[in-house]
Amino acid sequence: FEPFTRLAVIVSGTAIAAAAVSILPDLGRPQLVWKMVWQPHWTSPLIWDVLVITVYLTIAATDLWLLTRPEPRAKALRTMAFIALPAAVLVHSVTAWIFGLLVARPFWNTALLAPMFITSALVSGTALLIVVAHVVHRTTDWNPPDRVFPDLGRLMVWFIGADAFLLFAEILTTYLSRVPDHLKQLNVILVGRLAPVFWAEVVLGLAVPFAIFASRMRYRRGWLVAAALLALMGVFFKRINIVMTSMFEPLVGLAPGIPGGRPGQAFRPDQIYVPTVVEVGVLIGVACFVGALITLGVRLFVVPRTPST
Repeated sequence: FEPFTRLAVIVSGTAIAAAAVSILPDLGRPQLVWKMVWQPHWTSPLIWDVLVITVYLTIAATDLWLLTRPEPRAKALRTMAFIALPAAVLVHSVTAWIFGLLVARPFWNTALLAPMFITSALVSGTALLIVVAHVVHRTTDWNPPDRVFPDLGRLMVWFIGADAFLLFAEILTTYLSRVPDHLKQLNVILVGRLAPVFWAEVVLGLAVPFAIFASRMRYRRGWLVAAALLALMGVFFKRINIVMTSMFEPLVGLAPGIPGGRPGQAFRPDQIYVPTVVEVGVLIGVACFVGALITLGVRLFVVPRTPST
């Protein structure tokens, strides 16, 4: 996988930067984000998330700097690998604990959430690397060995298998335990409003990519990239299921809805969530941010440069 090292660092660093940027619009007053650093509340998982994201970005920048030296030192790169792996695990674990420590949301309050976030990151990260590498290979002079792509597909077999196992274990435990609050939220994805998203995740996002990666079809680039795109879609659907399932069930026995906007004003029904123009704009902006950073990184550090360029 050595030919993919620079591209992998660029993709992972860009992804974690996009995760950090996407938090800012949700703060309401992002201009005050400096207070999280200046006056941190160490009992909040959010400040730990900010901390590990900052550490991971620093590690990615250092790793890229080492890889772009005229003669990269193998010992230094090996040391960075031992530092980066625990940091990557912490990034996804802390994010999962922000959800999992909320007792009021039964579907989030599970010890399996952190491992599921890690396996999902392995699936989506490797799938994104396959897609980006294919695009860079087709559009630039970068020419990695063809054997690396099916080898990444072989890794995806294990990653998707682990992710599917944790999902199955969580659903089986919740379903057979018959705890009313947990079962009510589980039914939202099994037979309720999110059932189409959940079963699309299982079939299109897990079963189909696993079948392609586990067969000789992974040696055909088109099938490999298609399976990677389906795996990415499956992880996106999983995030919808994790976040929205608990949000659909009210925490108190009142009519679901949102405040009308003034003190004392009654709740009004708002059963179906539809993104606003601002939210769609933020999503497009973050996607463009990711594309710009990866493009810049590829041009500067991945594509072989000639004297004329």
